[in-house]
Amino acid sequence: MMKMKKKVMTILMVPYPAQGHLTPMLHLASSFLHLHDHNDYYTFSPALLLPHFLHRQISAATTTNVDPRIFLVPIPPPDEEEQSAAAPPPPGDFFAIDKAIEEITTAAGQMEAVVRRYVVINDEDAAGVCMVVDLLVSSAIDVARRCGVPVAGFWPAALLTYRLIAGIPRLVAAGIIHPHSGIPKHPGAPIIDLLPDQPPLSTDDLPWLIGSPAARKARFKFWTKALNRSTTLQCLLVNSSPDEFHHHQHQQPQVLQIGPLTAQQTPIASSSSSSNRITFWDQDSSCLQWLDTQKPNSVLYISFGSWVGPIGEPKVRSLATSLDAIGIPFLWVLGPTWRQGLPRGFEHDLSVSQRGRLVTWAPQMEVLKHGAVGCYLTHCGWNSTVEAVQCRKRMLCFPVAGDQFVNCRNIVEKWRVGVELSGFGRQELEEGLEKVMGDCEMNGKLESLYELSLGKEAKCRAVANLIAFVDLLI
Repeated sequence: MMKMKKKVMTILMVPYPAQGHLTPMLHLASSFLHLHDHNDYYTFSPALLLPHFLHRQISAATTTNVDPRIFLVPIPPPDEEEQSAAAPPPPGDFFAIDKAIEEITTAAGQMEAVVRRYVVINDEDAAGVCMVVDLLVSSAIDVARRCGVPVAGFWPAALLTYRLIAGIPRLVAAGIIHPHSGIPKHPGAPIIDLLPDQPPLSTDDLPWLIGSPAARKARFKFWTKALNRSTTLQCLLVNSSPDEFHHHQHQQPQVLQIGPLTAQQTPIASSSSSSNRITFWDQDSSCLQWLDTQKPNSVLYISFGSWVGPIGEPKVRSLATSLDAIGIPFLWVLGPTWRQGLPRGFEHDLSVSQRGRLVTWAPQMEVLKHGAVGCYLTHCGWNSTVEAVQCRKRMLCFPVAGDQFVNCRNIVEKWRVGVELSGFGRQELEEGLEKVMGDCEMNGKLESLYELSLGKEAKCRAVANLIAFVDLLI
């Protein structure tokens, strides 16, 4: 009997233009490519719809290695983009990026025209179009609806953080936050349980509490708007392991945990997905050779991510002074701007002694996998947290903003694979290192956590949830 030819379903994917959002969506695209063995009717063709400023940045990136079956589509298309187009928003400027995205996703914006071009393709092998939209680009949900295209949400962070956002109405109803600003009425007060088996959370952990009071109010307004747009979604794909939380839900959207989507492992694909990488900065791979000269488990790796400015110049100076006093070998990811906070002569002395390395950007997965790295001082971004678990590295935690505080609670209080630092003084750093490296049970906990979130059974559940998404949306 002749096997029926599968039709091609185009999946238009809209990431938020930041490294920590683009990377997991890129690996979700890779998962769709490998879903064909689990579906009798369709193969999938993923295309990432990218604001023109992000597409230009990717095109100029020195490390861009994407599967050619994943299309990177600029909006507006190159033939429609005027030479006088506005400059891209500054990196890390949350509100400028939101404004730029809202402009291209309005009814008069260019994204709708691009989506409609895909919709009208009438090929005998074409099965149709659906969209997957990062919730931080919630205005693209309206684009999908205007075009009559089925749409799902994507949450690139932990499920617990999403539950905090989705719990805004309950937090307001319980009188815990002000309804128009999201500001806690009682700072530090415990908040209602939004999921079972979660670490204790307080109002200080709410992810919109970043910056000045005006900025916090604006972020709360942003999340309220995104929540209102997302409540009518049929499903939400979440970059968390299906075993991360056990819960029952009855509200929309239906949450499908299909992660974690790490830099070198997706729920479905294995080695072939590792080549899908876009890095906006030059990676200093020479640090790997320096690591080769160090003793096993002796190096402290330090990185505060790519989105939020690390820790401020005073803390940079304090950390550098403490590292100098303790004498531990270290590899520190620190951009040129933040090096102004280093003590005078620090870089020169380091180049002479070779007891540590400063790099502008590091190949993080290769660093974390290296046997010389014994501990990771991290801001607790979700991608970094998952990568540390994948590489079984203990963590020193210093959350800076947003969901990092919630992730820190999981690392320290629930999973018990890290220690939180209150500051970067010599005593604080020394005691933190002694505690995290002296915990004899932590290796076993890391192995258990790896198996729970990235093991064979977890991957099978993630695949089942991705198949459920196909059944729901198509």
